[in-house]
Amino acid sequence: KELHEEGLKCMVLTSGTLSPMDSFASELQTDFPIRLTNMHVISPDQVLIGVLRSGALEAKFNFSYKNRDNKLMFEDFGKSLANFARVIPGGILVFFPSYSLLERMYNVWTNSDKKIMEQIMKYKTLLKEPKQASKYKEALKMYQESLKPYGTRTGAILLSVCRGKIAE
Repeated sequence: KELHEEGLKCMVLTSGTLSPMDSFASELQTDFPIRLTNMHVISPDQVLIGVLRSGALEAKFNFSYKNRDNKLMFEDFGKSLANFARVIPGGILVFFPSYSLLERMYNVWTNSDKKIMEQIMKYKTLLKEPKQASKYKEALKMYQESLKPYGTRTGAILLSVCRGKIAE
């Protein structure tokens, strides 16, 4: 509103995460009379978005801050991910609310006596979104290369962070 009152004539906003535009315009309290919106690079029939409420061992998932050290829940999530890796061809993207939770869970899977990391890696290459923006392109390249079948592996899993570079 202030920019409009100051006489702003033109504004160009670019991002992969400004949709839906109507709500974004409402947040800025301004109208965008000219809009260019491109289609997503992945067709809708290739995407499944879901919420996993409980795991393979039927633990109820609640990844709030108070459960940040719940090893059993992390192990159950890992076992569930291993089950998905077994039946889903190609790639899987998993989004975490923070790098901290991603790292905690990854460490539990790596150090678990239940061999969770081995179960996952039997079917998919497991990659993590790097915190450093300079390593982003390298991580995406590794993910794309890992999507090609290799032995018993049929793709890759990329662990990412909501509002991180991969989510963009």
